[in-house]
Amino acid sequence: MAKKIKDEAIATPQSNAGPRYPYAAVLWQGVNHRMVFDDTPSSAQDTSGGGKQYNTDPGGGVMSISGKDGSHMEFSSVSGRYSVRSSGQYHQSVGKGMTSSVEGTVDSRAGAERNQVKGERASTTGGGTYSATGGQNISVSKETITEGSTKDKHSLTKGDSVGSADGNSFSQQRGDRVDMVKGTNIRVTEGEDAKFVIDGKASQVYQKDYKIHTDEKAWLYSKSDTKIEADADILMTSKGTITIKADSKIVLEVGGTKIEITDGLIKLDAPKVHVTEGGQQLTPDHYIFKK
Repeated sequence: MAKKIKDEAIATPQSNAGPRYPYAAVLWQGVNHRMVFDDTPSSAQDTSGGGKQYNTDPGGGVMSISGKDGSHMEFSSVSGRYSVRSSGQYHQSVGKGMTSSVEGTVDSRAGAERNQVKGERASTTGGGTYSATGGQNISVSKETITEGSTKDKHSLTKGDSVGSADGNSFSQQRGDRVDMVKGTNIRVTEGEDAKFVIDGKASQVYQKDYKIHTDEKAWLYSKSDTKIEADADILMTSKGTITIKADSKIVLEVGGTKIEITDGLIKLDAPKVHVTEGGQQLTPDHYIFKK
């Protein structure tokens, strides 16, 4: 049977006793539910002779509804605290729009979460954003994905990194770029032309063997000076003809010996000249070039 308690122990002229705790409280209790409306002050005095001080939490103006299974809802009109506990599933359904505003911090913990939005979704964060995933992280979009940062951007992975695009790929940077590959580096271009345009200087360093292979013709073109240096031997081989052309001059130099070839003139500067034919050294009469 439900019990109702209100203004228990009112002071009477025949007694010096005043109101005793609890007072200004209404209790309704059934078989499976319990409802309490408590307006007891935060420091109610027991004037029945015990002298005990009661401190309610959060301090008067509390409405609570609880169920037999442990579910509980409590609201305090003094502190503004509102708490809900559900021992089983918790369902919330809104027919139209819903607005939620929190001035403080929001802490959320869930065993698993599924979130579905039929329309657009916008999220704005005034401070930092931190995301940590213990398992897979999959993001799929049917339209454009745009990421931007006015400062640094870091992307780290300990496993494989795969990037695939069916359309064009464009990358721009105004500062330096460093690519480090500890394993094999393979670049495949299926198109007919691959162009590398560099406005400034370019440097390539290979600490081991370096090989260029082409199934068709290869060109090396420069608008200004081109320099090739090697600390060891340079070997040029061809199954066909090797042709060296220059509009002004070709110079071959070894130590103090030099051969200069210009249009209409071959100049040989050497302390000694040996000309052999069939392993036999020829005399100057046999190899002096005459016009």
